[in-house]
Amino acid sequence: MELVKNADLSKLSTLRVKAFAEFFSAPKTLEELLELFEHIKSKKLSWNILGAGSNTLLS
Repeated sequence: MELVKNADLSKLSTLRVKAFAEFFSAPKTLEELLELFEHIKSKKLSWNILGAGSNTLLS
């Protein structure tokens, strides 16, 4: 599982607004997704799922 700190999210939105996430991950397998959820749970992090990024305004 790759976890990126201070990730630039502008390339993930069709509006290309500059925005950063404290942490970002794009799991490619179910195993990576489950590992990510375990990490989130153990660190008590808040989280959101971003879809294709169309009509999404990040700030």
